[in-house]
Amino acid sequence: MSLEMLSIGLDAVPHPTEMARSGLPSRYQDCRPNFLNLSSSSLKHSKDHEARPVIVLTEPDRLPWCSGYAETINGGKSAFVNEDHAAFDYERLEVFAPDARTGEEKLHHIELWYFGVFDGHAGCGASIFSAKNLHKHIISAMKSIGPLLLKEGDSVYVEEATGPLGPPSPPVLKDTLIQGALEHAFIDMDAQIKRERATYSIPGGCTAIAAVFVLGKLYISNAGDSRAIICREPTGPASSKPPAASSSSNSAVAAVATPSAGGLSLEVVEVSHDFTPETDRSRLQYLAMLQPKLLRGLFGRLQWQRRLRKRDLDKRVMCRDAHMQGWVYRTVTDEDLNYAPMLTGEGKRARLLGTIGTSRGFGDHDLVGPGDIHIKPFLTAAPEVVIYDLSRRHHTPDDVLVIATDGLWERLNNEEATAVVEQCLAKQARNASNRYNTVAQQLVLAARGNLTSKGWRTATDEQGSYDDISIFIIPLGRCPFNPPAPAPAETSALTTAAVATTTPTRSDGTTAGETSGGERQQTTMALSTSDSNTPGESTLTASAVASTDSVHRSLMGSSTDTVVGKFASPPSRKGSAAAAVSELSAALAGGEEDTPQQMLSPSLSLVEKPLSPNLSIDSDMVVLDSLSAANLPSAQPGRGEAATGVATV
Repeated sequence: MSLEMLSIGLDAVPHPTEMARSGLPSRYQDCRPNFLNLSSSSLKHSKDHEARPVIVLTEPDRLPWCSGYAETINGGKSAFVNEDHAAFDYERLEVFAPDARTGEEKLHHIELWYFGVFDGHAGCGASIFSAKNLHKHIISAMKSIGPLLLKEGDSVYVEEATGPLGPPSPPVLKDTLIQGALEHAFIDMDAQIKRERATYSIPGGCTAIAAVFVLGKLYISNAGDSRAIICREPTGPASSKPPAASSSSNSAVAAVATPSAGGLSLEVVEVSHDFTPETDRSRLQYLAMLQPKLLRGLFGRLQWQRRLRKRDLDKRVMCRDAHMQGWVYRTVTDEDLNYAPMLTGEGKRARLLGTIGTSRGFGDHDLVGPGDIHIKPFLTAAPEVVIYDLSRRHHTPDDVLVIATDGLWERLNNEEATAVVEQCLAKQARNASNRYNTVAQQLVLAARGNLTSKGWRTATDEQGSYDDISIFIIPLGRCPFNPPAPAPAETSALTTAAVATTTPTRSDGTTAGETSGGERQQTTMALSTSDSNTPGESTLTASAVASTDSVHRSLMGSSTDTVVGKFASPPSRKGSAAAAVSELSAALAGGEEDTPQQMLSPSLSLVEKPLSPNLSIDSDMVVLDSLSAANLPSAQPGRGEAATGVATV
């Protein structure tokens, strides 16, 4: 090291990978997530590999729904650099599409929330670059399909009819449109890194996992070994919306929630799968079979049950190839002994070509293995997409989505992480603004442990995680797509329930139970009022569930309209609830020229919250992988200045 470097301090020493490409400027400087809003002193403190402080938010409304976030730096594997990164974004996509009633071109808005974590390796360049740009590719891809998403129904025709034979292609499920948009965004993200490498230094690579909340569903896109799980109450009541029939045309695989072990009251729903050289074995072996030149005669694609030795020549040893899940005997040849296996190790110690422990992600365009073999052809940025239907059940304040890099999961399994979540939630008031921030912090502490004479040790005196750890805790109960809780069995003095079946007459002469085509439909309205946090107010929720042979009421393909408003004072008589039912019934049955908002009294405001149809009957979740063998939607979350806490625990 030069005297000049020593004179300006160790903080100025670049990562070794960056030094190798010092001829090019960095695309982005080393930084932490913008929403942390770290001061210069806090940023310096966050790079302490010895103390490894846990960085948390002190003002949770920096994230949507008071979601929690916590992170800590690694135990010294990368000099002065936390190779993890994280990002969130909120967008109201502007989409021009024909109005369902008038057919006129109209501006619509689709709300989208995005969370992502990125686990870097061999430098932080790729993880920072991806955190700054992936959401832009997702938004661009979603805008391109926006008009299709606003059409009625679960599936849409992507091409208009051009003749008497009808549309030239069959309908496409909306879920697969969003799946394709996310897959395309991931591929475009990796292509952008490849392009900009010619101008900027973007060292290393990263895995990526992103959660997108849109149109009543949660879409998890995973490329790598970071992980997302949902911890939820198993007795959570189902939504009143009936499940839709599953379609065999989407090649979706249904998944089932797993109850937690050890007497936990929360169950675990896996909404991602780790991609390592071990779990992605079939794809990697198949690629090696199609392109054997990639191995340059140094590695063999077969996976052997144990390491081969010279004495195994002409003996039968178990192995498996790309098309196999089980094992079969094979007689060992001289050629087999001359090749090193392309896949070695198990679990977190699995390696591809003896070099890298993941098989999907961004970057790594310069990575080479033994014999100067280029690793990138074996890696892919294509994600697995898992769809979780948020509208199928009411989620409580204890139902959370956990998204974390593998620094957490290499020390805690799903059940252990759920136990930490449950224990922490039990100690926090349900309305506490810092509730989910505390959960994220406790998960980091559980995996990192405390520094002892034997190094970092967990509470059970096992080795703690020495890796970077980044965690989001997202409360599903506060998500705007969360359907209302079922009405209680008995009403109290403060809660009034009324159910009415109405068939008022529209301005065109048809009734609310009749479509313009003469088809019949029945509208059922349920009203409940309950105390609000604001004195002198109560919240009114009315759900109108309509069924018809060919017409959906909602502009966004939903079969449920939810109307929410506020009265100046809580109803004091049963007649107040009955009047509200009558008023809302008339509003929902308004004529062609009158919107429900215009039909309501000045003291009542209306917001439509579409609930997307289900894709699977038996599960809240489907898995889509092309490579595999009660809050209202609010305006953009505030992004004002906020203080950030740095806790050294």
